[in-house]
Formats: sequence, C-alpha cells, structure tokens
Amino acid sequence: MPGASIGSDTVGSIIAYRSTQSMLPPRNEATTYGLRTRFAVHAENRTWRVTIEPRPLKEPDKFESLNQTWDTTALPDGVEIPTVSGFEKDASTGEQYVEFRADGTAAADATVVLENEAGDQRALKVTAATGRATFSEEKKE
Repeated sequence: MPGASIGSDTVGSIIAYRSTQSMLPPRNEATTYGLRTRFAVHAENRTWRVTIEPRPLKEPDKFESLNQTWDTTALPDGVEIPTVSGFEKDASTGEQYVEFRADGTAAADATVVLENEAGDQRALKVTAATGRATFSEEKKE
C-alpha cells in the first residue's frame, strides 16, 4: 500500500504556478506589493503558512497571515517534515521561515523536505538570489 501522497496535491498547495515559472506565493506577494513576506513551516505540528508584513512603517516586524487561502494549513495525514535547512527560527511561534524581500529575493537559500510513511521524499528548494522555488524528488539513502 503506497504512503500518503506528497505529489501534485501537496505541491499544488505549496507552490503557485504563475505563467511558465514556479514561485512560492510569498515571493509573488513580495514583488507585487513591495512588502516582506514569509513562507513558514512548523515541523512538529506538520503545518505551513504564508505571512506578510502589512504595515512596515507603523508596525515593523509584525507579520500576519496573508489571507485565508494561505493561513495555517496542515499537511496531509502521513506526511512529515523531516528536514528544514536555511530557515530562520521564530521563537514566539516555534515556526521556521524563509523571508522574501520586496525585490523577490530570499534572505537565504532554504530547503524543506516532505516525507510520507513509505519513505518517499520531495524537497522544496528556494534560491536566495532569485527567490525561485523548485520542487524535486529526493533519494533517501
């Protein structure tokens, strides 16, 4: 019996396909509105969300959910987050996040790996210089 799907359904939830390029929604929001946005994951809770800094001058460093579509979302049953690298840690929420600037670049190269109970793995990799995201199958050794 195959494990929980971490294929196109999960990919479709996390990565937005715009035109012919795949980018994370926070990168799109950052470049569209000129505001810092974050893609955050909570490995223990198996959740992810997109946040935005809506009032950078009045309330700097205060991030809120982008909208209901990108509010805290649980991963499908059987899908875990075994690896998160290059993400910053938010001590107040326990989340780890990668931040996108107004020009679309990310604060750092970052990777998050999803794995189902069958051991299938997929990695979401963000390149800092461009903010581009790629999704690839990982080989478990």
